[in-house]
Amino acid sequence: MTPRPRLRYIELITGHQNDGPAWIAFANASKSGSQLYFNGKALRRVEGDRHVDVATGDTWWVSAVKKDGTNRHREGRGIISIEKSALPSYLRLIGRTEIDSDHFVVIDDLPPTDASQFEPPAKE
Repeated sequence: MTPRPRLRYIELITGHQNDGPAWIAFANASKSGSQLYFNGKALRRVEGDRHVDVATGDTWWVSAVKKDGTNRHREGRGIISIEKSALPSYLRLIGRTEIDSDHFVVIDDLPPTDASQFEPPAKE
């Protein structure tokens, strides 16, 4: 059985200081939960909410979406992109009917990630 996609806050850390591109989106996890598949990437958990892109080595922050809407770090800034299909779940979670357009922008859904492309080749 494939795990159900989960609503996550995902932010690129490498090359940015608390203002990297960020998304609220649905992402799939591996069976063990140690790897997350998002926007064509496999992000492996290394410590707490820190993840590393298995292809590039970039560091990402991945966490559950916060009910109080404070997903960025205290010093963080920048617009957070929300996938169109995730918007109703996000609004329900935070108990609102619309998003704050000063902090969020709704985007089309990102393409699903084929997790099989990150699996080691089968032994012959």
